[in-house]
Amino acid sequence: MTTQPGSGILTSNSQPAKNPSTEFFKTVMRDSGVKLVASDDPNVLTQEQALVVRDIDKHLDSDPDENIDKFLRGFRVLVKKEKYLRKALLATSFKKQGGSPETEVEIQQESLFRIFLKVSRLQKEIIDIVLDELTSTISDEEHDVPRLRLLLSQLRYLPHIKDPQSLTTKLLDILDIASFPSQLEILDSIPEILPDSEYSETASELIQMLDKSDDLASAIIDCLNALNLDADTRARIQDHILAKMLTGTSTKTFPVFLDFLMSDCTSRTLPGTLMKIRSSLNAIMGNDNPDKDKESSKVVIFTRLQKSAVTKVVSEGWLSLISNIKVHTDHKPIDLIILFMLHSNTKLKKRTIETTFRKRVKEGLFKCGLLEQGFDKYFPQQLLRDYFNSVVEIGSGLLRTSDDPVVTDFASTLFKLLFTHDYTIPTFRQEILENMVVLVGSSDQKNLTAILNILVELLDDVAKSPNHAIILMRLLEKIDTCESNDVRLVYEILCRLTCYDESLLGLKEEIHMVIRKHLSSSKRSLKLRGIIAGVVMAKHVAATMDDQSDLSLSEETILSVNQLKGSAKEAAAILELTNTSACTCPELLGLYYDELGSMLVKSDKVDKNFVTWLYDLVTNEFQHMYVAESVCDAINDLEFSKQFDINSEDEVDSLFAVNIAELTLKPEKNSILVLAPHFRLLRMLHFRHHNGDLSSIDALLGCGVILPKFEQRDSVGIEQLKQMADCVFHCINWFRETISGFVVQKEPKLRSKVIRRVDDLHELENLLLECLENVPSHKLPQSYFGSQSTNRSGSPIKEATKVGKAPRKKLKTREFVEDTSVAPCSSKPPPKTKLERNFTFREIDTDLVKLLKYPLTCAEMSSTVSITLNLNQFNFILTDYVAKLTKLTKKRDLGLSHLNIVAPSDLISDCHKVLLNVNQHFEVIIKKMDEIEQCDDNETTQLKLGFGLVLECLSVIFSWSGFQHSKRLDTLREILKSFRSDITSTPLNSVNLLTAELVNRLSDYTKYCSSLKQAVDLIATTEALFTLSPNPSTRSKIAKTAGTLLKQKWQTQSSTNVDVLIKSYLSSATIKTICGMVGTLQDEAPTLTTKSDSLDMLQTVTKSHFYIFYRNLWTSLHERVKTEVQSLTNSQHLTLWRTTALTMQGLMTVVKAQESKANLVCFLKKSVAILKIFLSHGIPILEIELKSEPDRVVEIFKTIQSNTRFLHHLCCYSKLMKDASLMTYVPQFRLTLETLVFRVKAALVANGCSAAFWMGNLRNRDLQGEDILSQSTEASREENEDEDEEMPSDDDLDDGGDQSGSEGSEVFG
Repeated sequence: MTTQPGSGILTSNSQPAKNPSTEFFKTVMRDSGVKLVASDDPNVLTQEQALVVRDIDKHLDSDPDENIDKFLRGFRVLVKKEKYLRKALLATSFKKQGGSPETEVEIQQESLFRIFLKVSRLQKEIIDIVLDELTSTISDEEHDVPRLRLLLSQLRYLPHIKDPQSLTTKLLDILDIASFPSQLEILDSIPEILPDSEYSETASELIQMLDKSDDLASAIIDCLNALNLDADTRARIQDHILAKMLTGTSTKTFPVFLDFLMSDCTSRTLPGTLMKIRSSLNAIMGNDNPDKDKESSKVVIFTRLQKSAVTKVVSEGWLSLISNIKVHTDHKPIDLIILFMLHSNTKLKKRTIETTFRKRVKEGLFKCGLLEQGFDKYFPQQLLRDYFNSVVEIGSGLLRTSDDPVVTDFASTLFKLLFTHDYTIPTFRQEILENMVVLVGSSDQKNLTAILNILVELLDDVAKSPNHAIILMRLLEKIDTCESNDVRLVYEILCRLTCYDESLLGLKEEIHMVIRKHLSSSKRSLKLRGIIAGVVMAKHVAATMDDQSDLSLSEETILSVNQLKGSAKEAAAILELTNTSACTCPELLGLYYDELGSMLVKSDKVDKNFVTWLYDLVTNEFQHMYVAESVCDAINDLEFSKQFDINSEDEVDSLFAVNIAELTLKPEKNSILVLAPHFRLLRMLHFRHHNGDLSSIDALLGCGVILPKFEQRDSVGIEQLKQMADCVFHCINWFRETISGFVVQKEPKLRSKVIRRVDDLHELENLLLECLENVPSHKLPQSYFGSQSTNRSGSPIKEATKVGKAPRKKLKTREFVEDTSVAPCSSKPPPKTKLERNFTFREIDTDLVKLLKYPLTCAEMSSTVSITLNLNQFNFILTDYVAKLTKLTKKRDLGLSHLNIVAPSDLISDCHKVLLNVNQHFEVIIKKMDEIEQCDDNETTQLKLGFGLVLECLSVIFSWSGFQHSKRLDTLREILKSFRSDITSTPLNSVNLLTAELVNRLSDYTKYCSSLKQAVDLIATTEALFTLSPNPSTRSKIAKTAGTLLKQKWQTQSSTNVDVLIKSYLSSATIKTICGMVGTLQDEAPTLTTKSDSLDMLQTVTKSHFYIFYRNLWTSLHERVKTEVQSLTNSQHLTLWRTTALTMQGLMTVVKAQESKANLVCFLKKSVAILKIFLSHGIPILEIELKSEPDRVVEIFKTIQSNTRFLHHLCCYSKLMKDASLMTYVPQFRLTLETLVFRVKAALVANGCSAAFWMGNLRNRDLQGEDILSQSTEASREENEDEDEEMPSDDDLDDGGDQSGSEGSEVFG
């Protein structure tokens, strides 16, 4: 092979003297078809690359050791020069000859290094040369990345590697000492260089390197992802990464770890993986470091998270993880963010997320404090913007679909946090306001108040939203659909918006015009809105921002509007117009006075001259309208007298009385309806005018009232009795208002009169009931006015007559109307009546509880204090207080009662002062109950009633949804401290310790419970305390207490109350405990034959309420199985499923003994649910354990088989009886059972236990095991012969393997 001179080929004859060390190498190259080119052109192959490899191997084969050594020596000399080294690393060229020079084709071939590496004899040494060059390259400070890539490319995708372990070790050693840029290049090449056999060792080394450097995390994870790792190795790496994440990782590396973990996550390992990711994610997102890089990294994390949640398995895994959390303290703020993320992902149904969210909130698992933490630290700016629409949709869904106070409070907090958040841009705030206005028009009436209250609370920040005034003015379009309280809120929003901003004067005039239009209307409903709106606007117009603390109220009488100036004059003009419109109707006038009274309570900065004008006007009107000094003549044959006068002659200038009788019977004079609201306004004005002193009108507290002589009630007619009842009703309202007014006065003489008036109320309320017994259809007057719905508070008293079928559900709920209508604590027991009391009295102010500071005295108890309370008075006060707590904290419909102005948070905040006194009285009651013997005298009854009221009070207080706000933790602590059994005992500040202490104290009072209602209140209190401070020991204590109460037999039982006790009793039961209960129940269930029969184990559970106990047993079993199955060893799984199967078998025996429809439905429904869990979690483990524990596994299968047989009979029975409630679950059962049969058969056959499995068909039978003879046996046989492959649902075969019966279902034996 010769060349032309000057061709530049090293093998040319024109080359200088031969070098002995390279001559052999050149010869081999030349003979093998390789031309080494000295110029910059690539080396040339004269034949195919595969032939070159073959020829080189042949040349070396003659004397392998010597030839290989000479060949490598020559190659090393050649590559010492950088130029030739680079040419050896670059691709070679092969010119394929054609028929002519024009058709010659140049094809690029692999480099010399790649060719030599394919020669098996040379590979190890050539690899060493490449690695040596790699080492020198990474040591170079210049970081020649192109040269490094060129060297690494020589080792990629080799057909075979002679010594892979050596290559792996050396390459990883180089990786360890390389610089950061070089490490990135090597990590990128490792998956293409190393063979599969070395992946496991490589992964272990890379994980160790990961622990040393977070900077390489991304490259290492990418490398690990590229390696084809076996399942065990990958699982080990995932565990290592999860452990590293839990100990803390940076925001930069977290997305990389997340990608690796989610890239190969099976449904079995997903729950545990997501749980650990969640914990680490919560720690990272909760870091409120304002570093911009970290903020962007958080956004990247959720971008990756959302990308992984695109798959249905992952998104449902997140949802399942959050849904399975049972205690609110286990929830983290990140759970909320994840739900927002899932909601924004269109792959999941948004309604599913909203339903989950609502359930979490309603069950008290998502607290407002959790929400506050989430918005405070967990929302980067971009994330808030990305999920803004989802947050708004979820919040709107909560308001639109639920009127539960807990849900509405949570939604309110959500919108307030979102609206006021620093990252919420003005455009978003505008969207929130528009969404609120839309909700006002589209929401149910019961949620309208909550939505409007949110807008009221946003008013201080509403100016941050563009066009806020115009948006909110659209509320006027919705005013026609609003109830009176909502009308007040709408105008409160609009007037607060426009009356203080001169730039919105035009909108203010528009509102004023609407008010004038309503006031001048002839329609009562429009006038009503106009009165409410007029008072609201007058309040805001008369409000002043100036400091009036140094100004005293004018002593000069102001009777004319013209004597006022400025805003005071404008406000007075509005009120005059409103008064003129209202005076034509007593109800509207009463509403007007009530609205004015509420205005004075809520407004601190009202112009003092305006207040003086109102004071003079109202005082002059009152004394001329209602006060009389003499008793009038008989009217309608009713004689009158002055009664209940407790003023002495030396206390007043002249004795007078309130003329209730004449005003009631002669309404044309002055309407008695206005008396109570008028006095309320009067005492509010005097209270403000005289700085809290009511001495100017204190004679009204003790003055008498003119009433009919009640001795004549047995001799008068029906109409006179109705009139007497009306008089008593108005007198009760009068006393309630006077008590409200003077209870705040500290003078002992006035306090004594107030307590005396409480006794008078007892007497009058009992007297009213006596009158109404004789006139049950009489409609009493209204106490509050202006309701737009028919008979909201003044519905007639209905006789308990049977007209059609009375709805049973109403019998299970107790209306709180009776708490404020009839005092249940009178010394004289109220007469027995079957009346439905649907009337209401005027509400006494919450200040009535101030009387509780006086000591409680029982019979035969002496006291050194001049003012004391007896049991009747204590019970009356506490009954009223509990009713108010219930109405306000549970957000009951208050109508137009002035309780609307009392904020629940204010009432709860004062509870610690009230409970200090209640606790002292409670100790007295407990001590007295220990002393007296059980009897039915009045004192014992009152003691029991007082005990129950204290429990109910505690239950309502601790159940308040507002405690879910973290900011109210101090309030909760003070309340708990105030009700400690011994105030002087060891001081405690921990809410957890205080809660546990109170639970322990209450659990000792079970023996004092005299009714099921009291038992339920005691348990409800402990449950509320547990919700506030979850603790396993507390839960066990509650369950034990509930068990003690359930062992008693109560006289009257409510299904709802029994359900509460049973749920608490089973709340801490394990599957083993439930199995024990069921075992006992199997013996006792057959003994329940009559409705009054009860279980020996739980005396409260009678035959009538047995279905409640049975249903709760199934529910508890299902919940425990679902929870406990998540984290067990294989052996523990066997124990769990054996116990579960036995429990189900026992419940089957019980339902056979108590065969009611409710029990059968529960058995079918819950059995299917547990079988589904068995399929998903139990069968996979049993398949594994079948080899080592065949007897135990087959025993479980056989036990479950007995249940499936009965379930089949139950399905047949449902079809026979055409029972729709049972048939609903039949398809689910059929599908579940068919899957179960296949899985069991496959497991047994795969493990060589096929002898334990056999199949067959069964005749359809009823619950008693009798054949259902609705089909031909012959036809059934033929069907079975033709359909051997179908899967029937039972295998209760006759002896000899008879397979008769149609519609049978296959089971296992």
